[in-house]
Amino acid sequence: MSILALPRRRARRQGKWQPRNVFGHYRLPRPASFLGLLILGFAAVVLPLAVALVVAVVRSDDLAGRGSVTTREAVILTRGLQQLSSQLVEMERAARQYAVLKDMELLDRLMQHHAGFQSRLAELRRLGLSAPMRIDFDAQAQETAQAVAIALKKAQSGQIDDAAIERLAGSGASLVEMRSIASRHIDAASDRIEAEAAALRRVVTVQVVGSLVLAALLIIWFSSRLSRPVKQLTAAIHRMGTGDLKGSARIDGPADLIAVGERLDWLRQQLAAPAARRG
Repeated sequence: MSILALPRRRARRQGKWQPRNVFGHYRLPRPASFLGLLILGFAAVVLPLAVALVVAVVRSDDLAGRGSVTTREAVILTRGLQQLSSQLVEMERAARQYAVLKDMELLDRLMQHHAGFQSRLAELRRLGLSAPMRIDFDAQAQETAQAVAIALKKAQSGQIDDAAIERLAGSGASLVEMRSIASRHIDAASDRIEAEAAALRRVVTVQVVGSLVLAALLIIWFSSRLSRPVKQLTAAIHRMGTGDLKGSARIDGPADLIAVGERLDWLRQQLAAPAARRG
């Protein structure tokens, strides 16, 4: 027999030895009271569900914010491209009229539409398009801007011709392509948000199910921790009631129940003392 086992066996006979816990070097610390054990059990059951709920709310807010940004960009792109198309038609009309009438008021109108066109085009090019779409969008925007700039330059010099006007009118095809690029950007952003929302639903489902399973296990464990000292106390009182004063009234549980067990054991000893003297 090992020498180290002798103190352990002696402590077991005296009722002082406690087995070591697999989670640490010794048993987990006992709660100070029965109420403390109840509160600890409630917190352990509720905490996983609360964490899962907080994670779901945070990620849902993030998705909602990104969806709002995507919607706002979609509105800006759609409205901006419509305005570009309208301004391009107005510039073409003003350029054709100016080529015939040489009226400076028409030239001023052409310049005003050009300024609005450039401002709106710059606003659209600042949106957060993905890299491949941005390259295509910028190329089409640059082609449209060059056609507009050439028509305006020739109009200002009084040398506007049908070729410049036709190139200005043909730049509408670039706007159509820009509208197609914008639609693909909106669809891609929407698909990403939908995919992340589906992933979030799966994660939340796993978290909730896992939290419920963990809560059920914790409930079972805490139920055993709560019921064991009560059963021990009930058994000790029953033995004393039937006249069995030999067994020790030891209670394993919260500190206040252990104190009750110690007082009950003191009472057992006081009741057993006269019988021992008579014997």
